Order: sequence, then structure tokens, then C-alpha cells
Amino acid sequence: MPGESSSVPEDRRIHLEDLRLEHDEDEDRLLLRSERLGREVIPVYLGYLVPLALPETPRTLLLLSPTSMAPLDVWAGVPHGPAHEGVTRRPRVRHGNLVLARRGWSTTAAALPTRPAGTPDDEVFLAWRRWRRTHGLPGRVFVTVSSGPRGGAGAKPQYLDFDSPLSLTAFEALVKSPDDRIELREMLPAESGLHVVSERGGHVAELSVETFTSHSRFEESPA
Repeated sequence: MPGESSSVPEDRRIHLEDLRLEHDEDEDRLLLRSERLGREVIPVYLGYLVPLALPETPRTLLLLSPTSMAPLDVWAGVPHGPAHEGVTRRPRVRHGNLVLARRGWSTTAAALPTRPAGTPDDEVFLAWRRWRRTHGLPGRVFVTVSSGPRGGAGAKPQYLDFDSPLSLTAFEALVKSPDDRIELREMLPAESGLHVVSERGGHVAELSVETFTSHSRFEESPA
């Protein structure tokens, strides 16, 4: 892309000036073709910004890509189980060694440990420790706070470390009302389970999986 430097070897790069738009008359579609390679090029976007926030060139290339964003909710339509002290939980869902849904806990701000004015910081921290132990939460989670009893779309998860008083204080500042919805998800993989490693240690990695439907073309034979 303009203004970017590629780390890919030169013989594997596809430069913009090498790309041409072509009309596939059989499929009646526009496609990108590399003149140097003599084959179709399908742009793939791994998502560091929402598509509308991308520069003009990437946005144009995405018009020639079958990309779409579809969130996977394995619990859609499945009611929550009974609450324990105001907190419901979901188990981890896996397909083989692929995690489809992390363990989760749902509650409202009213069920969180209270912090009356003047409460010493050590008592507040111990109250959070007891609350975490009661509900079986791991030490590090991602938490989403959304307004209202039903929650709201678009709220972003925030990192929460139950062993850090500073992290707990930052989380408490996000809660504005007792009716706020609180969604907690386990941090997975943990630092000890990172699957991308090098001589410099472990690395955080994001995997994007793109799916699309292809339709086969069948010619009708004469009767």
C-alpha cells in the first residue's frame, strides 16, 4: 500500500501497477489480475481498522474481495442457567482444539462488590478477591460494560486483572449505574499458552478466518 514498507521478498510482492481490472464474461464479474503472474488476485483483509476507516486504495480493493464480517454467537437463543448471587455463567465451547466460545460470566453492576464512601482500599481489594473466588473467575479477564438492563451493542471489552488494585479501580470507573450489564470473558490464551513463539519469546497473534459461498455452474443437457 502507498506509504507502507513490505517485508515480503521482492519476488513475492504484488505491486499496484501490476494489477489490472478484467471483466470475466463467463461469470459476469470484475476481477483483479496480476500481469506478471498471469492469474487472478483476491484481496484479503485481516482487519486492523473497520473497512470504512481505511484509505481509498484499500477500500477500493475490498470491493473485489468476498470479505464480510459475521460474529459467531454459539449461545444465540440459549437461555442462561440459574444465577448464583446475581451471576450466571457459560462454559467454554470447543470443537476439537479450537475454542469457539470462551468461558463467560454475566451480571449487573448491582451484584458487584459495593464500595461505600470511605471504605479502606485493602477492604475493597479483599472484597473483589472474595467475589472472584465465589464465582470461579480466573485472575485475568476481558470485561464489557454496557448501559441498561439489556446492554448495548458496540461496547468494547476492557482488560481486567483481579490481582491489580489499579486495574480494578479503572474498571469501577466504567460502571455508571446499578443496571449496567457486565459481561466477563476469560483471557484465552493466557501468557503461558501463546501459540506463536520465537527466539524472543511469546507473541500475541490474531487469526482471521474468511468464509464464502461458491456456486457451481452446470450446463443443461438437451432432453
